Amino acid sequence: MIAATKNAAGGKGPCGGRVDRAGKRFNQLDSYVWRRLRRLRIARKGRNLKPGEAKKWTREYFWKLGLHRLRGTVRYPEVAQCGGTN
Repeated sequence: MIAATKNAAGGKGPCGGRVDRAGKRFNQLDSYVWRRLRRLRIARKGRNLKPGEAKKWTREYFWKLGLHRLRGTVRYPEVAQCGGTN
């Protein structure tokens, strides 16, 4: 019965992989935010940007400045129940 449920849900197990999608969205948002901050920093420097200076503005750089890290913060205490019984 479990194998049939996995196959019907696209191989994601119960609930069709909703947990995976939430984590993926948080990762996408995290990447968007630090890349946007990096672009803003580059635009602010403008013509005064020195060669190689932008390479130091990584995720870790912004995390050290206090940017909250969304990546890896999704935690679920137990497996989600989708209703119905076997």
